[in-house]
Amino acid sequence: MPLKKIRVTINDIDFKTTGIVTSNKITYHEKDDAKVVYDIENQTIERDTKDLKVKYVLKENEKTTGELYMKELKNTYEVDVHTLFLRWDGRVLEVEYKIEAEKFKYKIEVLT
Repeated sequence: MPLKKIRVTINDIDFKTTGIVTSNKITYHEKDDAKVVYDIENQTIERDTKDLKVKYVLKENEKTTGELYMKELKNTYEVDVHTLFLRWDGRVLEVEYKIEAEKFKYKIEVLT
């Protein structure tokens, strides 16, 4: 699969990277070497770092349960996730969600 240029925005943090974009998944790495996979079909986002693995189910206007797995402690914690807005048009993904009381705006733009 060819790499595509993408722009990622999380709240006020914005960066460009490359990733693999298919009809049902977007996969990229962040600067800290975190691997991020957004599964369009299942509406999940996973972020995997050296210390932590996170998985959120993002279903518009629904409250779901997310998982945080602390690798060193070998413990999984659950968090409440409330997806306020979700849109994917084949080129731009936009999601607004709350984890506990903190609000996030997440956007992935496929540039090429």
